[in-house]
Parts: sequence; C-alpha cells; structure tokens
Amino acid sequence: MNTFLKKYYLYILYILLVSISIFLCFENLPKGIFLIILFTFWFLFSLRKKGYLPTLLTLFILLPFNITFQIPESIIHSQPYIAGFWVNYLVPTLSILDVFVLLLLIQLYVHRKKIFKKVLFDKYILIFFALLLIQNLFVQNFLTLLLSIRISVYLFTSIILLLSIKQEFKLKDLLQNRYIKFTLISSILIQGSIGLYQFLKGTSVGLYLLGESKIVSGMYGSSYIDIQGEAFLRAYGTFPHPNILVGWYLLLFFICMYIYSKTKEKGYLFSILLILLFSIFTFSRLTILLLLLFTIIFVVKLISERKYIFSVSSLLFYRFLNIFSGDDNSWSDRVKLLKLNLDILKENFLLGTGLGRSLLFYEKDIPFTSGGKLLLQPVHNIWLLNLIEFGILIGTYYLFLLYRYFLRGIKINLFKVLILVSILVIGMFDHYLFTLPQGNLLFFSFLILLTDLRR
Repeated sequence: MNTFLKKYYLYILYILLVSISIFLCFENLPKGIFLIILFTFWFLFSLRKKGYLPTLLTLFILLPFNITFQIPESIIHSQPYIAGFWVNYLVPTLSILDVFVLLLLIQLYVHRKKIFKKVLFDKYILIFFALLLIQNLFVQNFLTLLLSIRISVYLFTSIILLLSIKQEFKLKDLLQNRYIKFTLISSILIQGSIGLYQFLKGTSVGLYLLGESKIVSGMYGSSYIDIQGEAFLRAYGTFPHPNILVGWYLLLFFICMYIYSKTKEKGYLFSILLILLFSIFTFSRLTILLLLLFTIIFVVKLISERKYIFSVSSLLFYRFLNIFSGDDNSWSDRVKLLKLNLDILKENFLLGTGLGRSLLFYEKDIPFTSGGKLLLQPVHNIWLLNLIEFGILIGTYYLFLLYRYFLRGIKINLFKVLILVSILVIGMFDHYLFTLPQGNLLFFSFLILLTDLRR
C-alpha cells in the first residue's frame, strides 16, 4: 500500500485538486480554469523532475500572486466587523500559497520521511502545538484556528525543508540549477513591469485573476504619494501592498547577491540593478534605504576585491530623494497603533488575544489617521504583535523555536548580518511578515538564507 501511494500520490493529488477547481468553476469560471492550468503545470513539472524541487520552485513563482479564497461568512459565522465597519484582516481566507505549502509538506513526507518524523516528534515542536491547542480552546474562534494551523504548517514545513536541502543538495548544484535562474529573472521582470505600469498609468493593469489589487492613484484605499500636488500611485505588482513588493525585492536581492558571490556570474549583477530600479517605484522609504545601503556595502566589498565598480544613475538618485519630499504621516499613525496595542498587551498578557483577533480590541478606542480616517490595521511591529496575539508564554516560546531551528550555531558574516538587520528593521515598522501568507513565506525564506547550506 505504501509503495502504491508513493508511486501514484502525484496522480491522486492532481485529480483531487482539479476536481476542486472544477467545482470552483461554478462560482468563478475564470479562476477555476486558471487553477486547472496551474495545477496541470505543477503536475507535469513534478513528473518531469522528481522530488520536491518542482513544488518548491512553483511555490516561489506563485509567492507574488495574491490569489486568495474567502471563506463565506455563512459557513463559519464570522463577524469581520469593528463598530459596524468591515475589516479585511478579520475575514478568514485561504491562499493559493497555503495549498502549495501543503503540497510541499506532503512531498517532503514522501521523499524525506525520516526527517519529517524526526521534526514531527521533536519535543519542542510538540510543546508548541500543545500550547497553540490550549490557546484555541480558550479563544474558540475560527480565524484564530485557521491562522494557528497556517503558522504551524509554515513553520513545520520550513524546518523540514531546511534539513532536507542540507542533506540532499550540494550547494554548487543547487545555485546553478537552470530552473532557479529562470525563476529569479522572470519573477523580477514580471513584477517590475507590472509595478512600473501601475506607477506610470496611475491605475492597476487588470490582472485581478492573479491577485492584483484594484487601485487608482488618489483613490481611498490605494497607496500613493503626493509630490508637489501631484498624486503618484506606488507600485504594487500583484502584491496587496507596495511594502510587501519591496520586501520581496529585498529577498531576491539577497538571493542574487549570494549566488553571485558563489558563482561570479555577471547576470546576477544585472538582476540586482533591476531590483534597485523597480524598487524605486514602490516608494517604500525604509526598505529602499536598506537596499541602497546594502548595495553600497556590496559595491565597496567588490571594490576592495578589485573586481567591479558601478554607480547608481542620477535619475534613480533623484527618484530616491523624491521619496522624502512629500508630506508623510505614517510615523504618527504607527505611534498611535503602538500605544493602543501596548494597552491591549497589558489586558491579554498571558494567553494573548488569539491570532488575528487583536483588531477586535480596537472597538473600545478606534484610532484615526492624521487625515481623520479609521486606522483599522494591526500594529506595525511583528515583535509586539507576536506577544499580543500569542501571549507572552507562546510568543516567547515561538521566538525560541525560531532561534533553535534557524539561528542557533550559524556562522556570522557580513551577508547574514545584513539579513538579520533586514528582518529586525522591517519587523519593527510593518506587520506583513507575521499577518499575511506572502509575508510568512518571505519571513521563513529570510530565515533559511541565514543558515549555512554549505555541505
């Protein structure tokens, strides 16, 4: 029976996924057809190249696409409202990324069963699962249950994947894999082109099937900047917010920098230049500042090795300076959220609010932006948000797990220090690394890059 399942599990999964997609066609024909094509591509790719690498690369290709499925309120009786206002953060949704992380986990079980069982029965992992179960029994909320399952699966899969890569792949072969090269450059060009169009035209491209947000420059709910009285739409790509797009650029920057340092292939220098160019149009000051700072460090390192010298054009420099020319109230908004959430932490110190539920505690004192709009967003600090929603006990233990599996014993060098700085800084001023599926994958990707994959 085990031999049969190992031999034909891909066919079984494919039939199951296509069947679900056909069912979705009755509700949304374009999305259902798109999913059938997507799962067929994954299936054929997996047949062509055995193992879990096809699923991993497919997951990486899909990471920018915000393809989600909202679970009907009538089924789970959710109440995504605060003081009568609908809040998208309180809506239980499934992401296409959730599906492919689960597929990756299944393939890891099939191909790396010993590692799978070793991690599953690790006492530290079992304690974490037990603590989450206790919190869910206490909170009894579907959204918290869904988010608890998601973060458990993402954490569990990332640990198994890391151990499997260390055991199975030689670093040189992995970095020079032609599929990885194609995935990197095509992803940069696709998202960069979409973001550039959004900036130049001031509106979305229309790729809503791929998760693109419906955005227009100057429209409420769209992220734009005002420079000398003119509104410029920030580049989203197919991410739900420009900050996540530039966070993804930062991840690709580190990947390209790392691969170049090992292979010396000049194509990756070109990829880094593309990342710098496209990131400008997100107008995300903090991450762009990190990218430019890291590029300077990278260039200085190359100069010290007397290899290559290049500079940023005056146009890019001018664009970068323009980021700071508009009025910005984001800092004061973040401070308001910080003060409110510190009070929420005091009230839910031990067991937390439950994942995804911190916003429900805004109802007593809803903050407003400097422009007078409702500020119904999670606190822009993942370290504080972790403690608020997990509680001090689970939150501290979760950080311990991250240290144990991803940080303990790593050999510190310049590359890893820059990644650590990125995680810490972005985590201090935004929330997507903790609250969104795309952010979760970015977070664990950064952590995997921190480890020593060399064999």
